Amino acid sequence: MIEKTKKKNAGIRLGAILFSLLVFIGQIVFACGALFNLIWLMDLGRSILGIGSESLAVAQNAYAVTWFFGRELNLVFGLTLSVARLGSTINMNVMVPIYEAVSKTKSGKDALGTALLIASTTCVFSFICACILGLLDMKRSRIKSSEPFKAGNKMKFRHLKFL
Repeated sequence: MIEKTKKKNAGIRLGAILFSLLVFIGQIVFACGALFNLIWLMDLGRSILGIGSESLAVAQNAYAVTWFFGRELNLVFGLTLSVARLGSTINMNVMVPIYEAVSKTKSGKDALGTALLIASTTCVFSFICACILGLLDMKRSRIKSSEPFKAGNKMKFRHLKFL
């Protein structure tokens, strides 16, 4: 049972790293499509990014189910969804100023492509976080068994420190 859990966690770790890398590659391809004014390349980039990001969301949920149990899992799913929406909101509000700053030195497709390449740095950060999470999960799987924590029925604020 424990060996099976370790293999499952290794798959989640590898998947999260691979999918975050796909997100980065997709963003780079999309930005290059804008830079070279090739709509088909932009479409390809968005397809790669979509495959990676949706699969990364599944891996993220698998991590959550592995690490948290019961009521804690509900909180984690809510926080995960909130942070994802917050990231989308920040992206919508930050990309225009980045484009305007870049368009002072470049114009048209060059400005758009450069702004999208700058935005791809967040994908690098996501990849680094996936690698760190994989290392933390590897350490966790060596230390802790996969048995769920038996919590009481009442949720109290002091339980937050156990997250």
